[in-house]
Amino acid sequence: MSVVGRNVRSYNGVLSRYSPQRKWSVLFHWKSTPLLPSTGGAPLLRRVPIVVLLALLTVSLLGPVQSGWVESELSADPPVADTTAPSDRYFPETGFSVTDAAIWSYFSTRGGVATFGNPISRLFTFRDYQVQLFERHAIAKLTPQNAGILGLLELVPYSPIDGYSIPPVDQALVTSLPAAERDDYPSRAASFIEANVPNTWDGMNVGFRTLYTASLPAALNDGVPNGQLLAAVAVWGFPMSAVVADPARSGVAYQRFQRGVMLYDDNTSSRRFLPLGGYFQRVLAGSPFPEDLAAQAQTSPLWAQYKPLQTKWLSRPAQLPGTDLTEAFHPTNDASTASAPVLNPRAKSPEYGMNIFVWGQPATTDRDLAKLTDMGFGWQKTLFQWRMLEPRKGVFNWAEAERVVQASNAAGVKIIARVDFQPDWARADGAHNGPPDRYEDYANFVYALVDHFKPGSPNGTIHAIEIWNEPNISREWGEATIDAKSAADYVRLLCLGHNAAKRASPDIVTITAGLSPTGTTDGTAADDTLYLQWMYDAGARSCFEVLGAHGAGYKAPPSISPQELATNKLWGGHASFGFRRVEEHRAIMVRNGDAQKQIWLLEFGWTSDPVHEGYAWHRVTEDQKAEYIVDAFRWAYDNWQPWIGVMTLWNLPAPDWNSNREEYWWSIANPDGSNRASYDSLLTARANGYLP
Repeated sequence: MSVVGRNVRSYNGVLSRYSPQRKWSVLFHWKSTPLLPSTGGAPLLRRVPIVVLLALLTVSLLGPVQSGWVESELSADPPVADTTAPSDRYFPETGFSVTDAAIWSYFSTRGGVATFGNPISRLFTFRDYQVQLFERHAIAKLTPQNAGILGLLELVPYSPIDGYSIPPVDQALVTSLPAAERDDYPSRAASFIEANVPNTWDGMNVGFRTLYTASLPAALNDGVPNGQLLAAVAVWGFPMSAVVADPARSGVAYQRFQRGVMLYDDNTSSRRFLPLGGYFQRVLAGSPFPEDLAAQAQTSPLWAQYKPLQTKWLSRPAQLPGTDLTEAFHPTNDASTASAPVLNPRAKSPEYGMNIFVWGQPATTDRDLAKLTDMGFGWQKTLFQWRMLEPRKGVFNWAEAERVVQASNAAGVKIIARVDFQPDWARADGAHNGPPDRYEDYANFVYALVDHFKPGSPNGTIHAIEIWNEPNISREWGEATIDAKSAADYVRLLCLGHNAAKRASPDIVTITAGLSPTGTTDGTAADDTLYLQWMYDAGARSCFEVLGAHGAGYKAPPSISPQELATNKLWGGHASFGFRRVEEHRAIMVRNGDAQKQIWLLEFGWTSDPVHEGYAWHRVTEDQKAEYIVDAFRWAYDNWQPWIGVMTLWNLPAPDWNSNREEYWWSIANPDGSNRASYDSLLTARANGYLP
């Protein structure tokens, strides 16, 4: 394979390859012009081979630029014996496998997950090279045996990202980089790292020098002077800035490298590399989260290119030649490459459900269940109020619950039980709806409920349980201030409830509380995406099997993207004001290594309410509602597989509702059982196959 010099950024100008004869590098020189020139503020990606990479034992960017064009042979490293089973390359944390031998060898010999993070894509083609994204890096295949690092800071040249201030390149530091062609390069590289990557800075134990090599195996030394450090140089590159303080947050500091950014937070004594691979993925996917990244990247030719079911899964192929993103971000689902299911538990994607109100309504229960089954809907969600089922501590009243469960089972409809509303005995202040004073009391009730309705029980079967509802608004959380602390409190309740449910029945599906898409963080409520991240920060990941979400459509059609929702006042001017808000929840799951789980949409729909001021501003007509609901189910089928699971529409009304209730205006039928346009449209769409 010939390597021909192409255009790169000035500080990435010299390529080197490990040489057994010289023990460190053979030089290739490249002409100095920008890789990502700017036009009107938008970075434009030229067709530059990803041979412009850095990889110890393969290809690496190691020094200041040298002018001129040089061609030289790049011989492949000797093949590495690959004894790993396909299942060993599967990562249930994200649902992806590392299938390519060269990429697997590079990944596994340089620290694996500790260095690169988990894989967050399949192998895909980017600018004519095969690439796989990891949380902190992108690894590109160069030859059948060789792989190297793609410099993501070139592709995501933005700051701030996710609130983090990426330091700019310090050109004075760049000019002092050690020259790779010198025989004393290893010792000079080590001295440069020691002089410019500190462990202490401004009175803080930043630990950057230790972090730099911590994940790289010591075996990489293998008789090579400073081999472990050179491996770190290959993976992360040299420092491109000094340590700098965050301009807005006290106790937070950064240092930029050629292929990574270190972060230290003195408030938590934590240090890490930023997840650049995740940021690059979200640029390609057009994710509205983080909002600061989305705002900067929307003019890039890379932005929102990932488009399922279009040719090569690209929305604008002409702007990204040599690229094929087919299924790039759809988790692996192949028994030959994974020993475990990607999504567990997994519903069909999607399945159809409805919020119904048959509790205390024996006269209309069979009627309403029949309306579901006539449409081919297989799930219903019902509120199982704790206060009604355990009115006194340890004293249970199961009669009405058994009636509802048994009727649903007989109709062939599965049940999601929403469980909240504490009894008076469980909370001293008498809040309308809030967590109990002793969270263990809630867990004990969850255990009793699931045990009473587990599979095989003569009482009937509940199939899934939603652990509380909308804790990101104060009226649903005992009027408490909604902040990171209250989110951590909810996670404590979630974990206790999840563990109790699974002890009672391993078959029960545990679902997080659906969060209200408020778009507001003021103590009385918290933005649902912010609250979800708080949940992950508090350790929620191990305490649920399915993420619950709410997706009110407000006034926008279901196809309107979160980006347009946020920028177009017609739709309300915030990303939460639309059905596709759930895509931001999915992005947060992926970011937190939780992509193997599904999202179940526990409430969604549109209202035609002309009465209530808080809802009338986003009302639609009954005909629009019918159109939007059908299109929402179809959008999920076309765009959200396989991560979308059960979708429970809001709602089929109780027989005693009237127009004075805001819930009435969301309904797809009337309280007397007659149909509205939405029901008829769903019936037709299911019958003719438009909704599979």
